[in-house]
Amino acid sequence: MDDEKQLRQKALKAETRILIVDDYEFMRQTIAGILRQTGYQKIFEAPDGNTAITFLDKNAVDLILCDWEMPGKTGLEVLKHVLANGQIKHTPFIMITARSALSELERAIDNGIKHFIVKPFSPDILRKKIAAVLAKSQDREVSL
Repeated sequence: MDDEKQLRQKALKAETRILIVDDYEFMRQTIAGILRQTGYQKIFEAPDGNTAITFLDKNAVDLILCDWEMPGKTGLEVLKHVLANGQIKHTPFIMITARSALSELERAIDNGIKHFIVKPFSPDILRKKIAAVLAKSQDREVSL
């Protein structure tokens, strides 16, 4: 890869806006730390689904990383809000869950979840999943 392309990718990462939604502060900080080490700089955090929805109603993001199980509004309710809102319905959404039973994953897919990460996960898994989801999103934008 040439230097110019690497610089463009680095600049693109630095400008990518990512919202992390999780009720555990430690998990939000851990994910944010991995993202920063990877080159992402515009990272926003919400401690629950209600806060995430309020934030999304006022701010555009390029990616949402959301825990499934939270008090108040769940990750599934956040996703449904995103899908129902014409302005943000195409925002890439990765559900983060401790649920790994096949029935739970089928339920997730039935509810519109296209991308998920099962806890516990490694930093490498998170980086690869984000890169793949964002690349797919950029491909979609180019084809529109």
